Amino acid sequence: MRVLRFPRSDDKAAFVLVQVTQKGSKLLDLKLVGTEGEEPYVTSLKHDKVVSLRVNNCPASESEWQEILESLFQQEPLPDIQATATVQSEKSISITLRKDVQGITQRLGAITLSHDPDEAIELFEWCGAAVESSTGSKQAAADLAVRSSEAEVAVAQLQSQLEDLIKAKCDDETMLLRKFRDLLNEKKIKIREQQQALAALAANPSMAGQSQPSQVVEVEVEQRKPKKPSRQAAESRPAKRKAPATRRVEESEDDAVVDTMDVDVKREPEDTDPGNTTEATASVDSDDNEDDAVADTSAVAHLKSSQQIYGSTSTAASQEKAPAKAAEKPPPPRALPFATKKTAPTPAGDETESDDEL
Repeated sequence: MRVLRFPRSDDKAAFVLVQVTQKGSKLLDLKLVGTEGEEPYVTSLKHDKVVSLRVNNCPASESEWQEILESLFQQEPLPDIQATATVQSEKSISITLRKDVQGITQRLGAITLSHDPDEAIELFEWCGAAVESSTGSKQAAADLAVRSSEAEVAVAQLQSQLEDLIKAKCDDETMLLRKFRDLLNEKKIKIREQQQALAALAANPSMAGQSQPSQVVEVEVEQRKPKKPSRQAAESRPAKRKAPATRRVEESEDDAVVDTMDVDVKREPEDTDPGNTTEATASVDSDDNEDDAVADTSAVAHLKSSQQIYGSTSTAASQEKAPAKAAEKPPPPRALPFATKKTAPTPAGDETESDDEL
């Protein structure tokens, strides 16, 4: 049960009380009992017949009309809906619903309560219902106030956090801008330095060679240095002293000297040391070379004196020694115009027998 209060349109200071009681399973199955303070007025509503309460030119649809009535009797009035009562003493009370659209009032419908003197009005119960409804409304308002305060505190915290985030964001953006500015300035300075260096090089091309690293210069100098040929050591002494061993025959002494010199001159360039000659060996070789040079000079002088006499003999000896060193097989026999028979080949190194045969 609920008690509603409607202001009167014919007297702004007066009002009408209406008791709403549920009489069915549907929301709009209601019994309405109203009074202006003197007489009772009664009517009943059916959910399926409330559509007939609208006016002919009602701008609201049937569903909207039902929603408006439900919100009115549930004490949840809509902001743009107005409900006023008109009293005809001992006849009827008419509750008119209007809609305010941008300052223009449109009539939606009306509910009429007829006079019924037999209906009892229990004001005590009505007052209790009104007080209970008021208490419930106040409790709901208090709960809403608590929720609202909690929401306000949460909103304040969120607002504070948002401000902190905005401040941190601004600080970060400022820091990034400063770093970007510093980096840009450094790049500009480097570009200017490079431009100045290029301009200086363009103005003085000789500085380009000086700006090169010293290592490159050293490498080029090393590459330009000529390579020194490796020293080759001369043949050891025993190979040169074979000449005295071949002088076993007194008749061909001069010829043997000439042959030995030819062999030594040919062998000396071949017998070389592959780069492992020490200082002592080099000094000994130099002394030997000096001795050999003196011996060779005397031998050449002697050769000039005896070349005319023993020219033919030395030529034959040298021709026989060369084939003996080249191959192991004996050379073919040589026919001489003044020989009566073929001579047998001599073994390698036997110079005495070859001289006797010739």
